[in-house]
Amino acid sequence: LDLSTMFTMFHILLPLAAASQCSDPLEADLLENSGLQMLQHSLQVRQGGDFFDFGKILANEPPGSFLQGMEVLVKANDMVYNTTQPWYHAELDQLDAFQAGGRSWQRLRHYDRDPKPGGVFGRVFLEPVSGSVVIAFKGVCVERDQEQCIMDWCFLNKAKSWGPLSNDMGAMFGASPEICQKYEGQLNFTEQADSLVRQVQRDLPKHSLTLTGHSMGGLMAMVTAARQPKVLKAMTFAPTPFHVIMNDELKFSNEQMEALNSDDLVATCDAFDCGINSLYVEQARLGAKTCLYVKEDEPSSCQQMAAEPYQSLGWRQRLKTDPNEGLLKFLPNLMCKQSAHEWWRYSKLVLRTEGDGTPANLPVCSTAYSVLTVQ
Repeated sequence: LDLSTMFTMFHILLPLAAASQCSDPLEADLLENSGLQMLQHSLQVRQGGDFFDFGKILANEPPGSFLQGMEVLVKANDMVYNTTQPWYHAELDQLDAFQAGGRSWQRLRHYDRDPKPGGVFGRVFLEPVSGSVVIAFKGVCVERDQEQCIMDWCFLNKAKSWGPLSNDMGAMFGASPEICQKYEGQLNFTEQADSLVRQVQRDLPKHSLTLTGHSMGGLMAMVTAARQPKVLKAMTFAPTPFHVIMNDELKFSNEQMEALNSDDLVATCDAFDCGINSLYVEQARLGAKTCLYVKEDEPSSCQQMAAEPYQSLGWRQRLKTDPNEGLLKFLPNLMCKQSAHEWWRYSKLVLRTEGDGTPANLPVCSTAYSVLTVQ
């Protein structure tokens, strides 16, 4: 038996076994019915079901789909951030499962990735009844005194994540070109992410995989999914621009990126967050669909900006600074971008609800938002 089948059998047989030992007939019936329902659902899923239908999630059809699906992805990202340094929380690391989307998602610890001194940090979660697997990659950290964070910024330099401002941004976080030279052989982050995913695929061949991540973790999810079109998909939060990595490292042409199924590569973003980054990397998320949260109170540093990305006419010209003028001129954009980009903020705004429990901020989606064709 493979690992996936063993997990499924365990969760089906547990209530059936409990029913056989129960002295209360009513409780025994309930337990037995629970096990049989799980078995029936498992058989249905094995015939082609998938917990994550991105089209239904983003359209919230049927009602409840958005919050159900996004809750799982938000909690998976919470786990990968909070069970690794520098945000480590011991009580969360002790959890073997989390509840989200009406299901229990088991942490498969033997797939944990915590490379030293740095690299791609990942966590893998399995919902044993549906057979759905979520792989979450951790985003960039900014602590200048931690080597893993310096390596993150060295990779972002390599990815040209801030276009012509990349070296200046890296140096701000302790990753100058000189320092990054000593990590040159360790910045194979995309290969590390791909290796984890392929190992899970080998071990759990019957399961559907959904990749997720925030910031640099979102980049990892996107480029890894793009390497296996029609097999993998990614739903991410403000992914770091990945156009340069796709071009230079994975050797995708722009035409090949444009041919990818954008319905399977989704970036959800605050408009200021992805908009400001895209000012300096114009093909930032080519091949993906970008979905903007536009009904959200922005951080105070963004409320003073001259225009709102994607919403105000001429916003690109009104917000973009000349890279040759350096970071000082860029500072207002940076302060807004960093405030809008914080993971704790996404974890709240994505799942915020109205008084009646419906989503307060369904994102608006377009491939045009990925490549700055919106003026």
